[in-house]
Amino acid sequence: MKLPEMKDEAFLRLAREEDNCSISAGSMQGVFRKKGGPAAQASVPTLIDESPEAQDFFRTVASNVGRYLLFPDEPFTTLRPGILATSAVDRQNEIIAPACLEDMAAQINENSLWMTREHNPLLGIIGRVLAAGRFYAPKSEIYFVAIVNGFYDLDRLPTFRDFGVDISLPIRGAYDPPETERVDAARLAYSPHEIPGAAIDEMLQQAPEFVARDAVLRLRKSAEPIPILTVLASVWLLTSNPFSKKFLERFGEKSGDAAISFLSWLKDRVFTKLAQLNRKTLFVLETAYKGCRVEFVTSSTDPAILIEATRCVHDAAQSAVVLVDKLEHLGIQQLVYEYHLPTKQWLPLHAATRRGGVISNRAALIALDQLDQAAKEEKP
Repeated sequence: MKLPEMKDEAFLRLAREEDNCSISAGSMQGVFRKKGGPAAQASVPTLIDESPEAQDFFRTVASNVGRYLLFPDEPFTTLRPGILATSAVDRQNEIIAPACLEDMAAQINENSLWMTREHNPLLGIIGRVLAAGRFYAPKSEIYFVAIVNGFYDLDRLPTFRDFGVDISLPIRGAYDPPETERVDAARLAYSPHEIPGAAIDEMLQQAPEFVARDAVLRLRKSAEPIPILTVLASVWLLTSNPFSKKFLERFGEKSGDAAISFLSWLKDRVFTKLAQLNRKTLFVLETAYKGCRVEFVTSSTDPAILIEATRCVHDAAQSAVVLVDKLEHLGIQQLVYEYHLPTKQWLPLHAATRRGGVISNRAALIALDQLDQAAKEEKP
């Protein structure tokens, strides 16, 4: 693949013109609310001009792009430099500590940062951050994270079939974890800028004992992020089907009771309160398996739909375990399933891997939606 060409100075000039201070989901640790009104922020060109080290960073990446690719044919069409975050007061009147910015840059360089539009997992991955570094603007007295974004050619993204996985057929499996991994554990995660803390407190009322009472705060800095409520759960809990006779015979009534209490809590507390927010919100069940973050996303706050989706998520979770196993050789880091409302089934949407890049099923879902629409139009 021919990489996008960019001369060092042209790349640096583009960096000065950018203002893409948008932070992906992460911990709120190291983020502090400033007392009083927001202070004036230095502009992006000023920060870069004040830091020779940042300028050298952009020049180095522009001159050695190949070093930052995950694999030789990573399908970038555009490289765009800019600033991800600063220690100045932001739109939410918050300050990110310099140490947090340092950690942010280190994590990006170690694990990559996959980019989505407005942090919405249903919109698919559009690229990733190739390189990041924390720098200091002495005159403005501001620390900042400089980055180089790479945007993919979305028409060239491989499909699951390209890697030998036919997702048009049911992906079945029976996850049988070791005894030490049979853990009933769950925790809420949210951004306080999207969902009121009081609503989270109400959701946690009468939660099962294995649901943590301290929710995880996630940082999503964006112009208009869609609210996301996430339930972090063990893979054991999501793959459990407490209504299955086979499950009860195999693992006993105690495990079945835990799974039932989890579903009841979601139905009676979480979904009810989510509907009362009267705002479009994504509901996500998230788990981790073999180092891969797996998300099951429902784009509805209708309690009936959420109950319906959650009752059958165990099949999707079993499917996800099989899919991660099949793609493990690619270094899979992220897998997203969508609850497809027209067909009332969970479908894999996309995956992000270190050795195969982004794998997308978007085209197949569009075709499925078109068939569904055509069927509706044929009805008298």
